[in-house]
Amino acid sequence: MKIKAGTLQVDGSILADGESRTNPYGWLMAGGSGGGIRIEVGTLSGGITGTISAAGGASTYGGAGGGGRIAIYSTDKTGFNGTASSNGGLSGDGSAPSRNGGAAPVYFQIM
Repeated sequence: MKIKAGTLQVDGSILADGESRTNPYGWLMAGGSGGGIRIEVGTLSGGITGTISAAGGASTYGGAGGGGRIAIYSTDKTGFNGTASSNGGLSGDGSAPSRNGGAAPVYFQIM
């Protein structure tokens, strides 16, 4: 997803999260990876409820999805108090970290 604007206020959510799919028995199967987010703005602002996320989907028995990349290019982000994250999904109860999805980078650049 690409967002290009002069000013962007994020008080809600910008999401490119991977999906967690279930089989007919209700078990979470392999999770999807998070998508990519690129934001190019002059001014980025928003309160603590603002969320930018590209998380990987969860899984019960298969591998979980990895997080997607987030790149934010801005001339001023001092007014943004929200969060940007690209965590990997958890597999099972998280006790088998070898099947958890990996996190991806969140890149901020002040232009």
